[in-house]
Amino acid sequence: MNPDLIKARSRHAAIKLRSYLTPPLLVGLAFLCAALMAEPLWLAPERETLAERAADAEAALALLPPPRPVAKPPAAKALSEDPAVRVARVFAVLVKQGFSVDEARYSRSEDGKLAVELPLAGGYPRLRKTLAELSDEPGVKVGRLAISRDAMGSAKVAVTLRIVLEAPR
Repeated sequence: MNPDLIKARSRHAAIKLRSYLTPPLLVGLAFLCAALMAEPLWLAPERETLAERAADAEAALALLPPPRPVAKPPAAKALSEDPAVRVARVFAVLVKQGFSVDEARYSRSEDGKLAVELPLAGGYPRLRKTLAELSDEPGVKVGRLAISRDAMGSAKVAVTLRIVLEAPR
């Protein structure tokens, strides 16, 4: 082949290539190269570190004792009790947590469930403890809970609590 022809063709190819290499394309190629270099330089070591931390966490969880089963009283016995006894147990939980029960409104639904609506006042942490204890009582459900405060920084809350006692079967 003629060397002048080869030079002319290579010069023509270089000029054509330069016309394709516009600044936006060069910037895009630079970002692509940076992304391809980031994986082995930064992401792979980080992935290994995360895998080590996950293995350490699993080993720490394996050292913990298994959770103990919680024995609950049989619900059938509690549901067959007199509703007055069950309401008295609810009131005892409220008084134990420092709430005074000054007023209670009772209603019974068509399906035999007894509902007790109680306006209460006290601290929010005590209310949380009360709700936790009431959730352990068989056949006792919280039907409605309304909480309000007089001021934003006030520790005292006004609560309207509606307790529903399941009907015996």
